[in-house]
Amino acid sequence: MTLVQSMTGFGAIIGENQTHSWAAELRSVNGKGLDIKIRVPDWIDGLESVVRTRLKQLIKRGNVTLTIKLQSDENDQTVSLSLDQGILIKTLDNIAKIEQHGMDQGVSFAPSKATDLLMIKGITGNKTLSQEQLDTLYTEILASLDPLYEAFIASRLSEGTQLLHLVGSQLDALKTELEKAKALLGARDDHMRGLLKTQSAKILDNTAQFDSQRMAQEVALIFMKSDVTEELDRLAIHIQAASDLMKAGGAVGRRMEFLMQEFNREANTLCAKAQFSELTSIGLEMKVIIDQMREQIQNLE
Repeated sequence: MTLVQSMTGFGAIIGENQTHSWAAELRSVNGKGLDIKIRVPDWIDGLESVVRTRLKQLIKRGNVTLTIKLQSDENDQTVSLSLDQGILIKTLDNIAKIEQHGMDQGVSFAPSKATDLLMIKGITGNKTLSQEQLDTLYTEILASLDPLYEAFIASRLSEGTQLLHLVGSQLDALKTELEKAKALLGARDDHMRGLLKTQSAKILDNTAQFDSQRMAQEVALIFMKSDVTEELDRLAIHIQAASDLMKAGGAVGRRMEFLMQEFNREANTLCAKAQFSELTSIGLEMKVIIDQMREQIQNLE
């Protein structure tokens, strides 16, 4: 059986070598699909691509953010950077042209800041490391991320296990309500027959001619339209399907969300057809349980 992950997870590590120290954090929250954001130094070529590929192998769903911050061990300062004068001059020239064009068109822009320029790839670069040192740093950072991935996945699995336990309890509660509904069907039928007899008597008192065959057809039609056996049977099937999904494990979140829609549809129909206060109460309780399950399932991968 494959374990189920929550979409909420967190992991953090620190690492160091002879030239640098670094801290990495990996966190995720709920998401409809898989959205990975990676914040790593762009002067370490290839790091982002390799990390993204690895995360896609580990995670199927969620909004995921990986952040790696580096510091140079020399004077305990952020990595020393150099400016590419050529790219900087071209960038400033382009900014001036854009601002002038905006003024000509009557459009104003917020003033540019030096910190904005630092975000443009290529303007800054590392000036302290040799290629050999860069390669070593790249390799050691990648190696240090394995424990990060393990801690992150462990946190998602731990919460996933807790969520499955909660959903399992809620499925048991839903099954209990289903059995209570089935047990009420006989009393509900008796109640409806009594109502029909009362209404029929009123009609007979005010009708000169009585068509017994037509009356029998109408009664049969009323019972057929109010029959909830199919809804209860489908609820039982959906409960079993949800249990089977949880036992199978893996990325079950989307399929469980679909089942919640089916659960809710059957519970709504049950309430609409009930015509019996006790059965209506059961249908409403089912809707509460289903809503509670949906809240938990929204966190499943």
